[in-house]
Amino acid sequence: MSGKIAVAEQLHQCARAFDRHFDRYLNSATQVPHELIDAIRYAALAPGKRIRPFLVVECCTLCGGLRDTAWPVAAALECIHAFSLIHDDLPAMDNDDLRRGKPTCHKQFGEAMAMILAPCSSAAASTRSTSTWKRSSRSTTTIRAWHTCAV
Repeated sequence: MSGKIAVAEQLHQCARAFDRHFDRYLNSATQVPHELIDAIRYAALAPGKRIRPFLVVECCTLCGGLRDTAWPVAAALECIHAFSLIHDDLPAMDNDDLRRGKPTCHKQFGEAMAMILAPCSSAAASTRSTSTWKRSSRSTTTIRAWHTCAV
């Protein structure tokens, strides 16, 4: 039983650390419209266990890597997962109103904003996984262009 408790505590600690790292990244995205950052934060930092970031970080450390070098890849993977759920909830798909007890992204921010989060997340995820927490101007430009289409 103590092994299960240890893993559960590790998972909880990793989830809290991931949320801090991801939130710090979002706060550094000063050239991205705040409405878009709010929607990304709402979707990607929704309540959850953060199994994917945990697995990325643990695999990195098992292979001899440093924990801090795994956060960008963990963020990219979590973005892809979160935004696949957003699209699944859209009216044209499952038309869900709630996810994990909270209004779905399209209910909270509008359908147009929810629809552009996936292309934005792809740009952000590729930047996160390849640039170790640095923003690229190409990614920022792509995100801003998609945001302009939504508003």
